Amino acid sequence: WSSEMVTTSMVLTSPIQVHTSSSNQPYLVYRDSVNKNIEIATKSSSNWNFDSLLSNNEISSTHFSSVMLSNNTLVVAALVDDTTTTNLTVWDWTESSLISSTLVELQDNNVIIKSGVTSNQTVYISTLTSGGALSIHYRHPNEVNWSTVSIPQPPTSSTGYSLDMSTTNHLDLSVRTTDQVHIYSMDEEQNWTQTSHSLSASSTGVWDFVVTPSHYVMLTTSSNNFL
Repeated sequence: WSSEMVTTSMVLTSPIQVHTSSSNQPYLVYRDSVNKNIEIATKSSSNWNFDSLLSNNEISSTHFSSVMLSNNTLVVAALVDDTTTTNLTVWDWTESSLISSTLVELQDNNVIIKSGVTSNQTVYISTLTSGGALSIHYRHPNEVNWSTVSIPQPPTSSTGYSLDMSTTNHLDLSVRTTDQVHIYSMDEEQNWTQTSHSLSASSTGVWDFVVTPSHYVMLTTSSNNFL
């Protein structure tokens, strides 16, 4: 392993998201909580270059999500405060262009945002509000317009919610409520299959969802820091 300094004087309150291009070029996506902007750091030769998604307004959500397409386009989703309202916004970023799309008004800066891309390059963005409202937006390859999928809503939770998403085989979502995990699977006709399973009451930590050809694997931590 080797290490190097990318930048200094950043205050980050969200994890850095790391991608690699088809030529193995690193892309770092992070939210600067001081300037309330999302920046993308790319490395060319020995130098790091930096781009910001916003020239005005603010990224109001702590959560954001990003995926990289096969053509090296980064798709980033977050909430933007335009001083009038907050909107779920998506950017298509390359080193030479930046296109933004407003998907829907969303007044919850604590919303959980997840994104994924399938093998045919369909992009999915899922959101779960602090009140438990679950939504799915998607865009097919070579299209510019986004659509919304109807999805069954999770039950009320007294301990908050967790969300993770997988596009390994098809679209799968995992939602954790008070003492249950709810798995949503969508087929090619956009029909949902939903199953629920009991959880230990102490399973309230981080949440990760992995899909294999034969199993769903869910990882979490308990209140005593056990995985």
